Amino acid sequence: MRSDKELDEQAIKIASEKNLRIIGIHPTCQNRSTSNLIDIRNDVGPSEFLSLIYETKVIVTNSFHAFAFGLIYKKPVIFNGTNDLKDRICDLLNEINYNYSENGMIYIDPNKVNYERLINYVETSKELLLQELKSN
Repeated sequence: MRSDKELDEQAIKIASEKNLRIIGIHPTCQNRSTSNLIDIRNDVGPSEFLSLIYETKVIVTNSFHAFAFGLIYKKPVIFNGTNDLKDRICDLLNEINYNYSENGMIYIDPNKVNYERLINYVETSKELLLQELKSN
């Protein structure tokens, strides 16, 4: 995730409360001011990224992909991002009828996600991507 003081503070608070370690993933995240509390990983490939998302207890992110895979893997997710990313997140949440507050960070409780709608959304997206790849 890109450097974000609010998210860093959330991650540190949650890690402290739940006795968890923090892993920061981003090619340029080595410049973080709180790096002494975060295990920085700037060389993570797709397989390791998915494995880390799958194995984590809580996702605190400003990455669309970490958010989306966190949903798929049924993880609690805290998202805070730029407006363009927040729009994408809100579009996804609207598609699966998830109620959220647009003020500040978005908190996802995996017990309240409609996974049937999420699976349908993912399958539809996958079909559209495959059609696009075949046509080009």
